[in-house]
Amino acid sequence: MTARPGFQEFPKVLYYLSYPLDDHGYKIVQDRDEQSALGTEWFEKPGEATTAFERKPIPEQLQILSHTRNPAEAIDRFYNKRFESAPGNEKLGVVREYRDNYPHFALNSEWARPYLAHLPPAELQWAESGQRQPISMSPGGASPLLKKYRSEVKRAILIQLTKNPDATDIEICRGLDADGAVEMPDDWVKTRAGDRLWKNAYRDRKLQHKIETTISKVRSDLRTIGLLSRR
Repeated sequence: MTARPGFQEFPKVLYYLSYPLDDHGYKIVQDRDEQSALGTEWFEKPGEATTAFERKPIPEQLQILSHTRNPAEAIDRFYNKRFESAPGNEKLGVVREYRDNYPHFALNSEWARPYLAHLPPAELQWAESGQRQPISMSPGGASPLLKKYRSEVKRAILIQLTKNPDATDIEICRGLDADGAVEMPDDWVKTRAGDRLWKNAYRDRKLQHKIETTISKVRSDLRTIGLLSRR
């Protein structure tokens, strides 16, 4: 019997919007109903997924990458590719954008780190723009705390507070969700029945105190070294 044009037997592999594709970027589907339930952003060829990804606005691309299995590696490769393809006079602009949006990733990036010293201090750019000055990530700023903390959660909270020293607890939680730089501890996830969103966890009375306590410790450390006002 001859197969109908366009017919493909199941199971088959579908590829998701992720660049470069990692082991969470594909899925084996068993039938048409399962394929239909996945929505429109799954593709039958990896090249089609990559093309669709690259057509999205940069903020949407970064949002997708922040939910891959290793967001730090995926986002670092993303900025490295942009850096390599940028004209010479625009390369430092890519590094600046990387540092301002993902300072923790940029500080630990093998390719970006050597260029950070060539950028004007972040606080000068903010002063020139008239916006409220964030906390510096220089050795005289919050960088020592970043190196001191072993907890990835504390490090991620510190990054949020360097961006916005006046951020409320819920704003910090929203920032953690947006960056995707740190996952919720496994024992907290069990309490949330698999829900890994920080903003939802903060609304859960069982977890709110834990989150508030952790954020409070980071704020206290910033106050101790004079980088956050005492109130």
